[in-house]
Amino acid sequence: MTRLESFPLSVSAGLACLLTVLFAGPAWSQPLDCGALITQNTVIQPEDFPSSPCPEEIFRVGEKTKVDMNGRELGCTSGTGIVLSGAGARVMNGRVVGTCTTAVQVTGATARVENLTVQAGTDVGVSIEAPGVRVTQSYFTRSDGGVAIAISAAATKALVLSNEIELLASTGTPTGVRDAGSTSSQIRRNSIVNHDSGFAIEALGASRMLMSDNSIMCSLQTGASSPGISLDSVSSVKVSKNRVLGCFGSVLVGGDSSDVLLSKNQIGAPRHGIAIGPATTGSIVSNVFSGTSIPDIGLDIAGGPACTAGQVKFKKNIFTTSDDPCIE
Repeated sequence: MTRLESFPLSVSAGLACLLTVLFAGPAWSQPLDCGALITQNTVIQPEDFPSSPCPEEIFRVGEKTKVDMNGRELGCTSGTGIVLSGAGARVMNGRVVGTCTTAVQVTGATARVENLTVQAGTDVGVSIEAPGVRVTQSYFTRSDGGVAIAISAAATKALVLSNEIELLASTGTPTGVRDAGSTSSQIRRNSIVNHDSGFAIEALGASRMLMSDNSIMCSLQTGASSPGISLDSVSSVKVSKNRVLGCFGSVLVGGDSSDVLLSKNQIGAPRHGIAIGPATTGSIVSNVFSGTSIPDIGLDIAGGPACTAGQVKFKKNIFTTSDDPCIE
């Protein structure tokens, strides 16, 4: 008699049940269909979901649930495509296409979007609406206006990291990343190519934000005037180590912005390398300006020439095409 055969019947049955749970995976009774609520870790299978786009919601992800799309392309034609409604929900490894209004809506705290290709969402690609959400290593294209990644005021400590965004020429005005007033969020290591007149990164009323190590390249069409980074009425924001090239206005700061630090950025702009509004306070330190000349405004301070606005401090900036007008 083997050791397992010597176990009481109830113990053997319990062990068999446990092994089934551990190794068999989710026990869905039938293939997943449009509008499914997924509440256990799942790998999407070829038989799941129809080949044609869902009329509205594709699926919804519950609390602490991971959905691996397994390379599948899923579509939606209206409303919202994928909803991460549970805290800690995750979706990854797939493609979302179609004409739905929002491709992915995140309302669950600490949820994650990873390695997703988003070519849907006439208004928004990924909408971050909860604290602690991460959007990482994903690819976005915008060809019809709208916003690739939108961060709401409720999304404290959001992280937008290592994504690729392409803003294509369109009849609308597409935006790469827009923060509508969050606190302590980070936009880091993203690559944004802008062929249109929209903003690569835009922050409206955000506070304690970090924008760092982003690469922004504007390849402008005739008549386009695309800004790189736009800050409006922000506070305690650090913009550091970004590479912003070819944009008509690399960094624009306006409204009642306060305590703004622009440091160690590489700026190459045909006009308006850094433009500062008259009410702004902060520092512009150790930035490198190339491809601009002071007559074309490497530094533009509203209400007076560069370096005469007392609310903004200038130190150690480098101009490769002319003398630094801010030598102290």
